[in-house]
Amino acid sequence: MTAMLKSFLARSLTTTDTQKAKASFLSRINMVALLGVASDADGVAGDPIKAMGLLFPNPVGLAEGFNTDARNVGATGALGFGFIEVGPVSINGSQEPYQARSDFKAKQIIESGHRPIASLEAFLSNAKSIHPFHARGGVTGVSIAEPDVANIREFAQSVAPFADYLSVAPEVTNLEIETVKTYFEALADFRHEYAKATGKDIKLVAKVSGSTSNDRILAVLEAALKSGFDAVTAAGFATDTKGVVGDKRKARLGEIISLIKNHVPTDFCVIASGRMLSSKDAADALVAGATLVQIHSGLIFNGPDFISQTVAHLAQVRKTQNGRLKSQMPQVF
Repeated sequence: MTAMLKSFLARSLTTTDTQKAKASFLSRINMVALLGVASDADGVAGDPIKAMGLLFPNPVGLAEGFNTDARNVGATGALGFGFIEVGPVSINGSQEPYQARSDFKAKQIIESGHRPIASLEAFLSNAKSIHPFHARGGVTGVSIAEPDVANIREFAQSVAPFADYLSVAPEVTNLEIETVKTYFEALADFRHEYAKATGKDIKLVAKVSGSTSNDRILAVLEAALKSGFDAVTAAGFATDTKGVVGDKRKARLGEIISLIKNHVPTDFCVIASGRMLSSKDAADALVAGATLVQIHSGLIFNGPDFISQTVAHLAQVRKTQNGRLKSQMPQVF
């Protein structure tokens, strides 16, 4: 994608109304796709990494919440993402009062209310846009926000054809831990049934939030591991968290990553999501123990070039890490 087109996209993100900015961005990127400029040769930048049993073209993804209803995923992927997580999605969706304002000076999104949740109908009407991204090797996740455990299998059946993994955040639907266990078990049962019927193994990801206690995080993690989940996302803070901004959020993210890494197998996938405002922030998450990273506000404040810059930076970090690991391996003569 040319510098001129990236500038065209970046201008859509300059309004302080965050929701309007994201909607404008997705609309403009659709215009680019319709013009045929974002070709199949564009996009998924190379730094392959295997995680969750999937091959990711690179470890940089778009976090859920930016594209709730799967609009123009193929065109968005052409910016260089290795994976894109759409949603959150539930059967009926939710459009409760919500406001978000981008403070460009502080590089902070100020939110109030509950983040929008797309309906299953809206998701399915746009889901075909995922296919071009898949064709280029991109990985797609769907964030589930369906609160009714009784509906989870039917819901998962509807979105599974378009997903490489399903992600669920118990904090979004305020589930008690016993309900979380039942929810995770239902998803695990669906996964096995779906694999038998189709041959496709849908990966499962649990999301934990920095706004909850470490005990709650470990309880969710334990439930995920018992249900055979493939990864955990260490996410940012809930929208109602007061007074936790900037470096405090970043520090908390590092704490969560370390906490998770101390309770999972060495090769277990940890996804870092939140406060990725520079490529260094993403690199710090990798150094802390994350396998993959997701950006959201970093795209808003830095524009489309931020993706390729972050991919390049992380490639250097991973090269250094791999070299260090090789040097620590015992020599065999």
